[in-house]
Amino acid sequence: MLTFKMVQPEDKEEILSFTSNTWEWGDYIPYVFDEWLDHKNGDFIKAVLDNKIVGISHIGYLSDWEAWLEGLRVHPDYRHIGVGTFLLDVSLETLKNKGIRVARNAIISTNIASQSLVKKRGFELVGEFLSFSRETTDLDTDGIRKADIRDIEFLLNIAREEAKNNSSLAKVGAYWNWEWQELSLIAIERMIKGALVLTDKDIKGFGVIRESMDDIEISSLYGDPEVIRKIIAYGLNLGYKLGISKCMLIIPEGWKHNRILEDFDFKESFEDYTYLVFEKII
Repeated sequence: MLTFKMVQPEDKEEILSFTSNTWEWGDYIPYVFDEWLDHKNGDFIKAVLDNKIVGISHIGYLSDWEAWLEGLRVHPDYRHIGVGTFLLDVSLETLKNKGIRVARNAIISTNIASQSLVKKRGFELVGEFLSFSRETTDLDTDGIRKADIRDIEFLLNIAREEAKNNSSLAKVGAYWNWEWQELSLIAIERMIKGALVLTDKDIKGFGVIRESMDDIEISSLYGDPEVIRKIIAYGLNLGYKLGISKCMLIIPEGWKHNRILEDFDFKESFEDYTYLVFEKII
């Protein structure tokens, strides 16, 4: 009989034995295991069958009403027996008991099995995002500054205005660290506290930059195109100075600033899939 428990430090070796090579390039679980284990705003769950760990998943609590579901992995020897469904159901019940009203997750467009699973549990597609990349380089970075808490309302107003014309941004326009969230003061504050949020002196636009596993990631780009260009240049230059060769840009489907991608010679990272964000009202 399947049961669930919280992951413990001593589970690391067993879990990484089946979560380190999920795809051709590997998996991100080894990079986030310790963070999830110590995550004060999350639950790291394991599925157990006959004293063996057969699956894992993680819940990140983004606000008092929103949660992010991620890292659902099933041991290859125990697939097709309902482990994934069990972990999803446990996560949703956990959220319900904690009074969380909205659950979201992201699935690549080619992963039909996972899409089918979440749809069966009432999740609906609310956003589609693409990844573009290029090599970092030494560029001029004048004209921008680091945003702070005093800028939150200005940044939110800029984002909400642009989101009126993009369905993905309207639902889940606040993104960083592979988590999508509804645009709100809490979401903007969370980005400022957890990443490098850049704006200009007149606050006409903004964007988020963070150092990922092996690249510099730029996302949540809003506002004046010239400010966006300066933020992208800053990200490319930052990666170059840090010795990171790759820069990744995450944008919504239908992004109105696509000309900027061409000007900076960004190429689509994955031609065969996009990132689909699903949402369930609990």
